[in-house]
Amino acid sequence: MTSIVDRFKKLEESLEKLKRLSESVDFKTLVTPTAVADVSTVKFAKGECKLTGIAKCKHYSVIEADTTAGSEMATHEHPGQTEIIIVLEGDITVDFENERFVLGQYDTLVIHKGIPHKCSYVLPGKTLAILIPREGP
Repeated sequence: MTSIVDRFKKLEESLEKLKRLSESVDFKTLVTPTAVADVSTVKFAKGECKLTGIAKCKHYSVIEADTTAGSEMATHEHPGQTEIIIVLEGDITVDFENERFVLGQYDTLVIHKGIPHKCSYVLPGKTLAILIPREGP
């Protein structure tokens, strides 16, 4: 049986790997017009978001985005995808129907498929979103 301390160590190692990956991959070389069209349905109620990289893999997609301070997405959901948000820079507030999470640098949040949520960006920042479809490995 794995102890809780061992699980947290593994989580810290995974987050450190993600941090190194985000710093070493040039996402601009991975952007394709098809990929951008696939995520263009997410609307920002105010402010702006620049998609700086998209990588589509067999079982998931990774989206890197730069946001301005005060940016806010409209409430939305991903009916067929679980979303993992990783804050690389800045702060983000994620609102659900009855709950609010405030995330800072390197904080991570998993949003299960079909859960309505709204993201607000307190500071200019950079986030990584990993979208995992219903069918996966």
